[in-house]
Amino acid sequence: MAMKKAMLSLSNSFRGTPAPVTTREQLEDEHTTKVLELRKLLGPLEGHTAIFCSDDCLVRYLKARNWNVKNAEKMLKNTIKWREAYKPEEIRWAEVAHEGETGKVYRLARLDKKGRPVVIMRPSAQNTKDHDQQIRHLVYVLENAVDAATMAGSEKIVWLIDFHKWSLRSSPPMKTSRQTLDILQNHFPERLGLAVCYNPPKMFGMFWNLIQPFVDPVTHKKVRFVQGKSKDCKALMEETFELEHLEEAFGGQSKATFDFAAYTQMMEEDERRIAQYWDQPVSSSSRAIAVESKRPEDVLVNGVAAMKVVE
Repeated sequence: MAMKKAMLSLSNSFRGTPAPVTTREQLEDEHTTKVLELRKLLGPLEGHTAIFCSDDCLVRYLKARNWNVKNAEKMLKNTIKWREAYKPEEIRWAEVAHEGETGKVYRLARLDKKGRPVVIMRPSAQNTKDHDQQIRHLVYVLENAVDAATMAGSEKIVWLIDFHKWSLRSSPPMKTSRQTLDILQNHFPERLGLAVCYNPPKMFGMFWNLIQPFVDPVTHKKVRFVQGKSKDCKALMEETFELEHLEEAFGGQSKATFDFAAYTQMMEEDERRIAQYWDQPVSSSSRAIAVESKRPEDVLVNGVAAMKVVE
């Protein structure tokens, strides 16, 4: 090992550059310092804001801004301002259930192979024209998926977008698309693990070109466009999902479809547990939850009700 370091140092000296050796411990110490610096800049926090701004949360905002503390501070303060006004944690299923009747956006009960929650989106199932309520429903689903990720010991969410019967007519207005991107990128940073656009029609390319300038490079790299019959698609789906529990619409083996009654039961059960989290004393706001197994088959959310949706 010593010989290897010596050779590396000698090689770098020939290039006219120093031979810095940054250990993992040094990197972790530097990141810890930045978290503490960011927390100091935020100042005293109270109520739900104090619970939201956990150390893990601060790390996500720092990562989103390449560990630049000032930029992370600005981003996080904007989110705090948004959350205090919008109060996403207080949205209840009863308020947005009518938006979710057709299954246009919902969270699967099972996780993917990496232990991440999966959100299904079907643009062709759009059933309303109320922009504000559509956004409110989306935020509700996001908050629920974030909670499911935390319960599973994960931070990332997978989006699976079904373009069956998609058309420009069924696509959301530019205003809705831009606000959706703004919320995802600026208020839920470092949450996207993967976005699979399944069977997008050629016409979707026109729509994508319109919104692409508003998609940040990091998010862009996590978006995959696949055609169901291609080898690349099959490989991606097998790598990411348990096919026996995945709907046939996505190349899976399950004949199940969205069950509104079962999903309603699942959301109501989730809400009772999530409400307890937000009502906890601020001093115990650490959201580290021990999960012995992170395998999808071992981390079901609300048992029977969930199974009705995905089995």
